[in-house]
Amino acid sequence: CAPMTPTREENSRFWGKEYDWSDLGESWTPDEVWRQAILDQALRPHLESGQRILEIGPGGGRWTTELIASKPSELHLVDLTRTALDLCAERFGELPGLKLHQNDGATLPFLGDASIDLLWSFDVFVHIEKPEVASYFAEFARVLRPGAKGIVHYATIDRAQCEDPREGWRADFRSTDLVEILEANGLEALEDLYDPHISHTNSSIAVFRRP
Repeated sequence: CAPMTPTREENSRFWGKEYDWSDLGESWTPDEVWRQAILDQALRPHLESGQRILEIGPGGGRWTTELIASKPSELHLVDLTRTALDLCAERFGELPGLKLHQNDGATLPFLGDASIDLLWSFDVFVHIEKPEVASYFAEFARVLRPGAKGIVHYATIDRAQCEDPREGWRADFRSTDLVEILEANGLEALEDLYDPHISHTNSSIAVFRRP
């Protein structure tokens, strides 16, 4: 089973060495109705052709296919593990403008200032603890161009309606933590998509913008 505390080290070990990626992560998709709800409510309203897109934690490319369908001019896939990047390289390696980056699980030193038009990350930040989330959002404030948006699925254990608020290996992170982090980095909250049917009771999807 997954480790109890989603530290950077545990994330690297579990997703990079122990997790079975034979289905490319599709076991986390309960059904097509669920997938379409997330795409229609969270991602598709913000996709445009020709964008420079950043995806944090692509895994086996479960959501990457939708990003590719929008015909981005650049697509940056960032992951803590080499395993995930190798899967994406094998699956999408011929795509023009595709760039794969292995990082430290907290920073984006390979991306330039104001170089990204859209950020997407799903089923990733729910497993990232607060110090690393704060570091990532400081980087988002730097790499997003003015007016660019980010869409991040994150842990909200303060909203949990289950017996264990961290069920599903959630980070020790609350909706109020995200509000503080956005404000600290001058990022504007646009939407907080909380729907237990699509993001579970202890997580939500934040849509924000660099003003």
